[in-house]
Amino acid sequence: MVRMIKEKEIDLVVNLPNPYSEQPLHNYHIRRTAVDFNVPLLTNPKLFTMFADAIDKHSRKPMVGLKPESLFSYYKQESNDEAWTDPKEFH
Repeated sequence: MVRMIKEKEIDLVVNLPNPYSEQPLHNYHIRRTAVDFNVPLLTNPKLFTMFADAIDKHSRKPMVGLKPESLFSYYKQESNDEAWTDPKEFH
């Protein structure tokens, strides 16, 4: 799995907590590699559920008028009055 992440064969890593896992160090390596190689990583069960629901909803009825861009591209076009973070953080 780590090799596949490094070689960009995996586009998204879902690594949810498992208190019964016998390989906690392996899970750490997977998460660390995803972060180091800029592969999106989901580790929160509630966030994963929301993500899966959004994919399901989109697959049944595509969302209209959305242009997928990076978060940083969005911040560049956002005015300081609209920002929910300190403008110096990302703008």
